Order: sequence, then structure tokens, then C-alpha cells
Amino acid sequence: ASTGGCGGYLLVSLAVAHLKMNKQGTGGLGNTPTAQKGGTPTVDQKAPQTTDLGFVLTSFLRRFGGDGFDFAKSAVAANRSAGLMRASEVVVTVGPYGKRPFILCEDPQEVGRNITASAYRFKEVRSLFRATAEAIATEGDLTFLPEVA
Repeated sequence: ASTGGCGGYLLVSLAVAHLKMNKQGTGGLGNTPTAQKGGTPTVDQKAPQTTDLGFVLTSFLRRFGGDGFDFAKSAVAANRSAGLMRASEVVVTVGPYGKRPFILCEDPQEVGRNITASAYRFKEVRSLFRATAEAIATEGDLTFLPEVA
């Protein structure tokens, strides 16, 4: 974070929020509904807990590197059940770099407090997430990306 990118606290918050967002609506994690009882999907309790880690990684990169997250209206909120909140709910003070940060993230330990004041280069991180997702989609694996290294 000292270089204005994405520190560990923000990265962990992004990962936790992504997992919560997937669980809330888009699926892809954990057991999947296998049967219908009275019109309600049920989970096969005998099925092992399966998670496609490739899907988790690529969907994370697409969400935060592409257009899957509205940085202007939403804030990452790892401590909330949905994994996000309205950006207007986060207290944003003028940081050391002036204007509102590109990404907002609520501190999991202090409700409403923004932790991204020094993430002034997050747009570059977003571009790297996008480049990595595109490389994985094109190459089919994690090849060496000079711009990420």
C-alpha cells in the first residue's frame, strides 16, 4: 500500500467480499442445489463440498478488474453479509492524496470507516486484474505476465 496500490488488508477484504457476493447471488461456490422439494431448491447433503478455485479466481479478477463492480456507487464491505455497501455510507475524509479514492472499502473492524485513502493507484491494480483475467482466458493457464511481475 505504500506505493499506492493494494495493500494486504484491502486485498483480503476484496477476497472476502467477493466470496460473500458469490454466495449471495451469482453462485459458483460450495454445494449446489440438486433437487426440488415443493419448488424450493435443496442441497444434496451427501455431496462433498466442491469449489472450483479456477472459477473463484477468474471471477474475482473479472469482478474487480472489469465492469463487474460499480466503484462509483459501491464500496467493498467484507464484514457485511452481502460483501458490499453503498459508497455513500462510507465516511471518506480527504486523504493524503487529495480527492476521493477510486475504490472504497469499509474497515471490517470499524463500521463506516474507509481504509483506502492511500490506494491512489488502484486503477492500475484494476488494469492488472483485467490483464490477468484476459491472459487466463486466452492462454488457459497462468503464464508469466511481465506487466504483473
